Amino acid sequence: MLKYRTTKVILMFISVLFVSNCLVHIFFEANKKQIKLTTMDYDDIFGDITVISPNNLDVLKIGDIFTIKWNSMGGIEYITIALYRRSEFVDSIAIATKNDGSYDWVVGQYEEGKDYSIGIWDYYDFNVCDFSDYFEITSKFIFHLDPIITLFVIVGSLIGIGGIITVLTRRCIFEKKRMTRFGTNSIKIFQILYFSKNY
Repeated sequence: MLKYRTTKVILMFISVLFVSNCLVHIFFEANKKQIKLTTMDYDDIFGDITVISPNNLDVLKIGDIFTIKWNSMGGIEYITIALYRRSEFVDSIAIATKNDGSYDWVVGQYEEGKDYSIGIWDYYDFNVCDFSDYFEITSKFIFHLDPIITLFVIVGSLIGIGGIITVLTRRCIFEKKRMTRFGTNSIKIFQILYFSKNY
């Protein structure tokens, strides 16, 4: 009798677990789309911005055009861009500009320094923002090397140096042969041959 009751309890327990598992599965499948939509709504409400450029390797010259770049997530339609020096506001660059990932900025007449940064945030929510690394602003001339042009210059220089070395080597070999053949009076002999040939 005891064995029968124990078996019955075990079977009931297994049945409850099976039914519970089926109910959880059915509930999850039924609400999977709703859970996905809820996640999307969360991203739309709480967006995210990441500034790509400028970075700590950039040197911006006053008067040049520099393209500010960033990535964003969520439903951010418009953003605001500003210039900071350390943590102090310096200037507004763009207000309520379209969130398309880039903005061409004409670098204004600012004091030279290596501690500038760009701040970008959602126009409608200042809590969604990001700041760039520190970069430099200067009035000095910046020489930008194009990689392809630089490669051609290096290759051309090497070819030119190689040509000069080849000419000098041949000249040295020629002089050595001449000195070996005619001795120290080779110059006079060549002068005699030259004048006798032309006169």
